Amino acid sequence: MDPGNLHTQGYLLHDFWSAKHVEDQFRYQQGILRSNAAGQSLETARSEWEVGYI
Repeated sequence: MDPGNLHTQGYLLHDFWSAKHVEDQFRYQQGILRSNAAGQSLETARSEWEVGYI
């Protein structure tokens, strides 16, 4: 096994995991934003119902 090749593979693996981590973070953030938006629309619907808009 060529040590240089192994070194390159290590970097590729590191890049892969870094990219995966970034993607996971992004999905996590999107999930939070989505659940916040859903919660807010639920709150809005509830307050409108209490006021009598619906």
